[in-house]
Amino acid sequence: MPSTKVHKEFNSFKTTKTNTRLMYHKTQETSSSQTANQVLIILHGILEHSLNYNKLIEKVCQKGITVYAFDLQGHGKSSGKRAHIEKFSHFVDDLDEFIKFVLKDSKKRQLILLGHSMGGLIASYYTANNANKVSKLVLLSPCLGFKASWSHLAEKPLEIFSSFFPNFYFKNIINIKHLTHDKKMLDHIANDPLRQKQLTAKFLYEFHLAVKDSLALAEKITVPTHIFQAGHDPLVSISKSKLFYAYVNNQEKSYTEYPKLYHEIINEKERSHVIKDIIEIL
Repeated sequence: MPSTKVHKEFNSFKTTKTNTRLMYHKTQETSSSQTANQVLIILHGILEHSLNYNKLIEKVCQKGITVYAFDLQGHGKSSGKRAHIEKFSHFVDDLDEFIKFVLKDSKKRQLILLGHSMGGLIASYYTANNANKVSKLVLLSPCLGFKASWSHLAEKPLEIFSSFFPNFYFKNIINIKHLTHDKKMLDHIANDPLRQKQLTAKFLYEFHLAVKDSLALAEKITVPTHIFQAGHDPLVSISKSKLFYAYVNNQEKSYTEYPKLYHEIINEKERSHVIKDIIEIL
């Protein structure tokens, strides 16, 4: 694929329902030959932020697709209490408003949603209830079930604890060594000031409830859906990703698994191969 110059601009968008200022960046190729009528929105995972997807964004733009990526509330540079949410549905509400803004701002008609981990869960909730607004759903190691540290937390004790101590922070709940095998990337992640290292009890409980109901979403998803799953993922349930794929109510779907990769597949040493696979289905 030939090299293409891209232009990135940073701005913010204020939601009305949750009163959140979302920091976002818009990236598009600078060539006047841009003809694609597609726009892609990226939803990042828990405790991270949208700038982690720059390598993927650049390759997507080479196809003439405009890309928007924003920091979820309480993450990155967006407003909100750090790594806290009152209702998981607030993430979906923010996305709904951001999509309306993007479609108007970009003047594009075909919307692609791409979500990693928790971002994939958010994208799935939105698509399940707004299939007429989404042309394609792309999920990267989506969190549709837990596999690690917090999976043992029983729902009722967590509900009680979070009701009394909603702002209590659980620290180091994610072992960053489970994100990628790339040592340079691990160093970057460990020293990234925009990466959160802790999350509140209320956030964890709301996240737990959202994951619990995730498989019920699949049959309501009627758009082309493509899942790219880390095959050695210590954080999310691979079996739940496979079940979700099986239940998606559209024949234009695919499931690709990378046997040796950890959770953040686009931050792995083999990321060029993964990104190439993603680009091919756009």
